[in-house]
Amino acid sequence: GKDFDKATKKDIQRVIAKIERENYSAWTKKDFRSMLKRFYKWLNDDKGYPEQVRWIKSTISKKDVKLPEELLTEDDIRKMVEVCSNSRDKALIFALYESGARIGEIASLKIKDVKFDEYGSIIIVKGKTGMRRVRLIASDPYLRAWLNDHPMKNDPDAPLWIKTNNEPITYSTISKLIKKIAKKAGIKKRVHAHLFRHSRATFLAQYLTEAQLSHYLGWVQGSKMASIYVHLSGRDMDKALLGIYGIKLEEKKEEEKLKPKICPRCKERNAYNAVFCSRCGLPLEIKSAMVKSEIEKEASKLISDVLRKNPKFAKVLEKLIEKEVEDQLRKMMQKRNPPITIVTEK
Repeated sequence: GKDFDKATKKDIQRVIAKIERENYSAWTKKDFRSMLKRFYKWLNDDKGYPEQVRWIKSTISKKDVKLPEELLTEDDIRKMVEVCSNSRDKALIFALYESGARIGEIASLKIKDVKFDEYGSIIIVKGKTGMRRVRLIASDPYLRAWLNDHPMKNDPDAPLWIKTNNEPITYSTISKLIKKIAKKAGIKKRVHAHLFRHSRATFLAQYLTEAQLSHYLGWVQGSKMASIYVHLSGRDMDKALLGIYGIKLEEKKEEEKLKPKICPRCKERNAYNAVFCSRCGLPLEIKSAMVKSEIEKEASKLISDVLRKNPKFAKVLEKLIEKEVEDQLRKMMQKRNPPITIVTEK
């Protein structure tokens, strides 16, 4: 092999041709091309791209953007989360999808990069365009659950995603984990790390402007990527054509599938599929309330049967209850009538 600085344009063309023949996604191939160009720019003391790499295209063509049926849907995300065996994997799947962040940005997060407020969570990611703030809503209950379980939760500088030995999870480990979870969930699509970002960008392009999309996903303002997604969404075209006939385009409600459930009693944000509030235990659905009521009836009946068959146990239980009531009454009286301390002069 030649030294890098001795490579000719033909040598580089052979390398690119080999990359294009590999069974990589269009996005991975783009990353390879971009890295190669940046490397030679660095070799050239950042004075611009040398001739042997100037011809390389580091963008995605419209034909390489996947069809809707190849993208991950919110139902796919739900299926993946439901087969996860721990809080870390659930939070990772949700954060990867909702943030639309690059896998490297998610993998490098630390505990101090996650903030919570009354609306959900905020993560601070470090990407190609510098640091940016990413608002998460559907991921919030899962991030809270994982941070509650995190073995190093009191260390702000600890990695957010760790293995059982407390070592940080690598890029390649996350890639393998994603594929394993997708297979377990029965998803037949070709699932890879970048598909989460691609799917999210396609979804958000229906609602955000190009500038908003670029900011949220960490593209340079004016990047062609945002315009490709907005163009493919057909949002503006549909709105204009329907407007000719006086038809107003209704906004889709897909995001509600993953919307957190707010407890009406304590206002806790719960996972989209929560049955009971994780803080106060209040049933979050009519069906779960009915199930809880039935369980309470069965438990009451069971206790009555046990007490009827064991009268001695019933007497002991009665005395324990009487004592507990007396103790509670005494505490209440002390709170209402605190002891008076008389200070005498010496």
